[in-house]
Amino acid sequence: MKKWSIKIDIIPQPKQSTQFSKRGFAYTPAKKRKYQKALKDTIAASKLPNELLKGPLAIGIEFCFPLTKSDTATKKKRQELEDNDGWIFASSQKIGDLDNLMKPVSDALNGLVIVDDGHICIARLTKIKAAEPYIQINLYEM
Repeated sequence: MKKWSIKIDIIPQPKQSTQFSKRGFAYTPAKKRKYQKALKDTIAASKLPNELLKGPLAIGIEFCFPLTKSDTATKKKRQELEDNDGWIFASSQKIGDLDNLMKPVSDALNGLVIVDDGHICIARLTKIKAAEPYIQINLYEM
């Protein structure tokens, strides 16, 4: 079984729905284009597999967001962080849905690590908060 993994030190961002200008043209905001390029460039600069992984594939992605002041505001929250080795689940609606977080990552893998993200059959996605943000990607050929 072939496998590949990478840890990217970046704050995860969800893929947004298509936005439209006042004239009706569809566009992707500059911030999202910059994020997608950073993902693809980081993956391209990493140790890539000798040949592209092809389906069926399993993927595990851990999206880690930075802690906010409210995450440590109470004794109960600080205790939860301590009990979990410095992380907590990120259940805020402001962070984004898991499927929208996965899309830019799977698109960035296309042609560099995997043949096509349509070959992903199993996905294990985790959304947490900790001191340092990152995205951990683990891919497996089944």
